[in-house]
Amino acid sequence: MMYQLLLSVQNIEEMVSSLPLDNVSKEEIKFKLESLQADLKPDERLISYSEDELMTVKEVGIEFGVSHSKIVDMRQKGELTTIKRGSAVRLIKTEVEAAKE
Repeated sequence: MMYQLLLSVQNIEEMVSSLPLDNVSKEEIKFKLESLQADLKPDERLISYSEDELMTVKEVGIEFGVSHSKIVDMRQKGELTTIKRGSAVRLIKTEVEAAKE
C-alpha cells in the first residue's frame, strides 16, 4: 500500500513539476489534482508535502551523522519514505525526526 501511495505522490509531483506554472492557473492545477485523486484506488490517498516538510539526503546525513549509504539502507528497509521530485530525492522531515529518537 505504501508503495502505491508513493507512486501516486511521485506521479503528481512529476505532473506538477512539468507544468509551466507561470501559465497555469490554480484552478487548472486543482482540476488536475482532483482528476488524479479520482484515479486512486480505495486504499490509496493523495498526500503532498511542501519543501519545508522535506529534507535532502545530505541534510538527513548531517542530522543523523551517518553516511549516504546508511541513509540509502534506511530507505530500502522502509525506515524512511522516499519522495522523488523530478530527479531529486527528498525525505519526510517528521519521519527523520521520529527515527532519530
